[in-house]
Parts: sequence; C-alpha cells; structure tokens
Amino acid sequence: MRLGASYRPNARLRQLYEAYLEQYDVAPSTVAFLKDNMKPALATFGDQSVRDLRVDKIAAWRKGLPEGKRYRSLRSLRQVLAGGVRWKWLEDNPAALIKNPEPWPGEIDPFESWAEIDAIFDEVGGALVQFLCGTGVRPEEAFGGEWRDVDLERRMSGCSARIRRAG
Repeated sequence: MRLGASYRPNARLRQLYEAYLEQYDVAPSTVAFLKDNMKPALATFGDQSVRDLRVDKIAAWRKGLPEGKRYRSLRSLRQVLAGGVRWKWLEDNPAALIKNPEPWPGEIDPFESWAEIDAIFDEVGGALVQFLCGTGVRPEEAFGGEWRDVDLERRMSGCSARIRRAG
C-alpha cells in the first residue's frame, strides 16, 4: 500500500485472464468466443508473468498459429492485456504493438450454375429465388421492392431493377 500507484501485482497471464473473465459482463456467446480464442495464448504464455510478456515473443507466437486462428487469438490476448493495463497490472499492452490484419473472407460461390438455381425454383417455386440470385440483393431489399422499381423495357441490357434503401 505504501507503494501506491507504482505497485503492480506480479500476476501470471492465466491469473489476469481469470480475473478478466470474472468481470466480463457480456453475452454468453461472447464469453465463449473469448475463452476459445484465448486457449492458444494460455497454452504458450499462461504461466508467464504478464510483466515478462514481450512484443517479439508474442509476434512469433502469432505467426506460428494456424492462419485461421491468428487474428482472433491475438485479438483476444490484446483484450485481456488491455484489461490488465486498465487495472494497472501492466504499464502497457505488448500485444497492441503487433500488426493483426483481419483475414480476407474470400468469395462465396453458392451455386455452380443457373441450372442449380432453376432446380431450387422448381422445388420452391416463385421468381423471388431467381431475382435474389440474379441481382445479388438482400431479401429485405427485394421485399421492399415495388413494380415501379422494375424496368421491363431495359431488362435485357442488364439494368432492370432499382433498389432503393431507406435512410
């Protein structure tokens, strides 16, 4: 107590993580996300003092993770260490100094051909399926459409519907 603001507990990462979880007042799915994505960090650094965590070691650890796990794992570690900074357990957050680009989601091609879309149309019925697939609009955009938004004269030129967004 005499040391005042200069006192910082010599906590292990696992202890900081557990203290962070105790105060983490969010949806259960968000807690589950943090728990799952902190596993790699706890496996590597869990028994280390948070004061001994170094940028170069964390960066090497991140690089060694599977590509699909890197972003979320470092993001979760940053979050827990940021809690330690706020609580004055750490002077700064070494994980915050590491670049952590969000992975590119890639393109999704749900259908191989129009024949597959036609098969869905035959099964479900309705032109809405073809309209959604052909235009790429969201269902809520299509449901908000009106006949005045469809230009039957220009339909062959590639511009047959106008999507108006509220706002």
